[in-house]
Amino acid sequence: MSDQLQGGQHPQVGHWVPRKYLLTLSWFPAAGYEITLVCEENPVTYGISVLKKDVGTGRVEVIERKVVAFVEVADEVYAYITRFNDP
Repeated sequence: MSDQLQGGQHPQVGHWVPRKYLLTLSWFPAAGYEITLVCEENPVTYGISVLKKDVGTGRVEVIERKVVAFVEVADEVYAYITRFNDP
């Protein structure tokens, strides 16, 4: 998976280095936002979530969540990250 996310189809993703927590990879594409990728079992799928943190209260809200198959991970993570860089 790391080859897909860091090179493969979307070499630009290599500019956004993920932070690793236990079984989660996280990207921080803009202030107050986090994109997480979690491997889920039975059946093996991957959950992608967009989180928004309110700096004042510390409250975290799930803005969007999507479950994808392994072959879709790179395209979907790339789409979420680049959404924050569109003018």
